[in-house]
This record gives sequence, structure tokens and C-alpha cells, in this order.
Amino acid sequence: MDTFAKVFELLGDSAAETLGVEAGHLRTMKARGSIPPEYWAKVQQAICAKGETISLEQLQEMRSKALRPSANRRRAGVAA
Repeated sequence: MDTFAKVFELLGDSAAETLGVEAGHLRTMKARGSIPPEYWAKVQQAICAKGETISLEQLQEMRSKALRPSANRRRAGVAA
């Protein structure tokens, strides 16, 4: 698992409930392509319950990639 999109996909329809957020907040996370660190313990628990694993290091790497300015510009269609 190397992107938050894959995390959201694995969490499925129960992602908002799993993370304890409103559906609108979940949509914002998805649009940003990131999950704030305060939710990572819940992410780990939920993914473990589905028979998968994810480390804090993996989550940190995903967040670093998601927050890189060049990645955000490409996502928005702006040349780097």
C-alpha cells in the first residue's frame, strides 16, 4: 500500500465511521490525498482488522508524498 487512495479503498464505505469523522471531512481528506496523523492509529487498527498491515513509516511516506508542492501542482494540472 503506497497511497492514501489505496487506504481509502481498503477502508471502503465505513471509512468515515472508522475514522470518527463526518462524511464531508472524509471527502476533504480524499480530495487532499492525505490522512492527518491524528487518525493514523485508527487507520492501522482498521487495516489490521481487514487482515492487512500498514506501518507508521508507510503512512509518513504517503503523507510526505501527498504534501510535496510539485505533486500538488501536477495533480492540479500546473506545470512544475
